[in-house]
Amino acid sequence: MCASTCPGAVAFDAIQAAVARGHDWVIVAKLDGTAKGGIVLGITGRFGIPARSIGTGETIDDLEAFDPDTFARLMFEE
Repeated sequence: MCASTCPGAVAFDAIQAAVARGHDWVIVAKLDGTAKGGIVLGITGRFGIPARSIGTGETIDDLEAFDPDTFARLMFEE
């Protein structure tokens, strides 16, 4: 049993948080050292929806406010 660290549990928690906050969209993407979460840029550009939070780890506690300036800078750091 993986409790709150399974991808499914993290997705469930993210959806619950979005519903509680009145959001219509959840896009559960984890940033890590290789993926860098670049898909966020494509999704927000194509659909015109803002990124408000971003997952940076394995639990719901790793959900942080999305800052586009910091995100862009970190995209190019190794």
